[in-house]
Order: sequence, then structure tokens, then C-alpha cells
Amino acid sequence: ITVLDFYVFDKVCALLSAFVLQNHVVPIAVNFSPAHLLEAAFVQRLLAILQKYELSPEWLEIEITETAFFENMDTMIAMIQDLHEAGFSIAMDDFGTGYSSLSYLTFIPVDKIKLDKSLSDKFLELTNIKVMDSLISLAHSLELEVIAEGIEDLEQYRRLRVGKCDYIQGYLFGK
Repeated sequence: ITVLDFYVFDKVCALLSAFVLQNHVVPIAVNFSPAHLLEAAFVQRLLAILQKYELSPEWLEIEITETAFFENMDTMIAMIQDLHEAGFSIAMDDFGTGYSSLSYLTFIPVDKIKLDKSLSDKFLELTNIKVMDSLISLAHSLELEVIAEGIEDLEQYRRLRVGKCDYIQGYLFGK
């Protein structure tokens, strides 16, 4: 997986470089295996690829699954701080599938949380919508942006919009 992750990151950077040349730059998120985050040279490898394409890290977001944060917490927090210092944005992916303690969000240095599809499926029903709205509001109070994953229909989108969700991802927009 580590070879594949860097291959994908290189291809994303090549694509982003082409976008920059056409003045169509949008941030791109890349998901990495937890195995990388324990590598001492991880950040330097990412920066070397960015330098190859003359890109700034501000255009890339690193996604890390929620469970990866808790495997080696001290090492993980240090790595995330290094990524932040280098200019990357960090998103906690699959929030709601692992430990899901909101208290962790007060000291893990992330910029966004991605609410797992299972949360969207469960809490976007009219009888449970207040739970989703509360999750979004709580994340906002911690100065985090929120992405809802697995959004498949217009009604889910409308409910999240009312709840002030920052971003939406799912089949509603394309498979």
C-alpha cells in the first residue's frame, strides 16, 4: 500500500499541476494509509513530490482515517503537527466508525472531520436530524469544517444544508 499511496500522490500532483497551468486550481484531498504516518521521512517525501511539480501544500489535504489516530497517538499527533507546519490541511476521515470521541477533537490537530456514511444513513432521517445538526454544530464550535460522506439523494443534501454542513460528498454528485 505504501508504494501505491505515493504513486497516487504523484499522479494527483501531476493533475493539480496541469490545473494550475490552466488557472483551475481547487484543493484535492488524498487519503493515506496509517503505515505512512509512522515513517520519519513521510513529510519530506511529500514535499519532494510537491517540489517536483512546483506546487504548494496549501492545495492538498491529507486524509487520515479516524482509527489511525489512536494506534500511536503521540507519534500521530507529532506527524500531523509536522504536516500542518509544512502547509497541509488535515481531515479525519470516517469519523463515527471508530472511537468517535468528540473530546479527542479538542487536542488532535485536524482541520476537518468527514462524517462517515453510516452517520448520514442513521441521522439524516427526520426523526434523528437533530443529532446530525448537533454534531455539525459541535464540530463548528471546535473550529472544524464538516464533510458529510455518502450523500445519495437531494433530500439528504437539503437537510445537511439546513444544518450548515460545510461540504457534501457522495453519489448525489457522481459515482
